[in-house]
Amino acid sequence: MCDPAIASAFHKSRDELAEAVMELHSTVVSVRLVSRQGRAYTKSGPILSDVEREPDSLDDAEIRFEFSPALRRVIADSTHWAAVSRRAVLSFESRYSLRLYLFLSLRANLRKVSEDIALDDLRAMLGVPTRKLVSWQHLRARALDPAVAEINHLAGFHAAYEPIKRGRRIVGVRLAWGLKDRVGLVKAQRELDRPRIGRTARRAGLVETIAEERHRMAESLANAPGLGWASEPGQIGRCEPGQKPSRPDDDP
Repeated sequence: MCDPAIASAFHKSRDELAEAVMELHSTVVSVRLVSRQGRAYTKSGPILSDVEREPDSLDDAEIRFEFSPALRRVIADSTHWAAVSRRAVLSFESRYSLRLYLFLSLRANLRKVSEDIALDDLRAMLGVPTRKLVSWQHLRARALDPAVAEINHLAGFHAAYEPIKRGRRIVGVRLAWGLKDRVGLVKAQRELDRPRIGRTARRAGLVETIAEERHRMAESLANAPGLGWASEPGQIGRCEPGQKPSRPDDDP
């Protein structure tokens, strides 16, 4: 596969795109199949194979790659395929988001909508390094919560989880998923069309909060005693008590 304009299409720099491609190259996907002889087996392999990168010194340097035979088989199998979005895959900022996305995308079109998974299996599925994020609090805050939030922001399905307790101890999670409706799909597509800059703030709702706060401040200032019409957009005009404020189109 060769796409010289892919970096600009995904709003990524060349280095960021190379990093994303190599992450996909090192991420393993597995699918359970049945042979013609009726024997069950598991086929595994990287998402991408045969990655080629030209020297960055070239102005039109390309990164070439192709889907692996394992992923092609996943795509060809209608019981597992759930429209894995190339744009979403390359837009994830967290490696944990990518691993969780691939896990759920193979289940999004199935009849069941949830699955219980033990914490050790969850760490393995997310690709958490050995002896990292050992406690549930760290695993949730640094891996699971960010991954779920990013999937809900960019993917064609939504995800959620509920901790599973044994006594007072968290021993696993119940992952749940479902396809988004048309409104949700449009929102995800619009976000994928926007630049990556500011995406984290938009996902957290910070941008909307700032805009709402500015609007409230503007209304408060406009209605405050002693403040009148602005002489120019973006400015506030002051008038003395008892004096009628003048509009911008009034004569001085």
